[in-house]
Amino acid sequence: MKKSELLEYLKKFNRDREVVVLVVNGEARNRYPVLEIMCATDMGDPVIVIDVGSPVNLDTENLEHTDLTDQLQLDL
Repeated sequence: MKKSELLEYLKKFNRDREVVVLVVNGEARNRYPVLEIMCATDMGDPVIVIDVGSPVNLDTENLEHTDLTDQLQLDL
């Protein structure tokens, strides 16, 4: 992503809102909780450092928050 693309994207939002970062591995169906977001200030280009925690399986997590009665029922 180019800096210009990021700036254009950010212009769409209220400047006082929090930035949300989602770190996922779609193939493994895991998400990684963001522990800390830091900006490196001594680099030649903008660098955002994201410290993440242990992976959480998306499927297991979703099943904990859903009632299976709303799932598609097939009458075969």
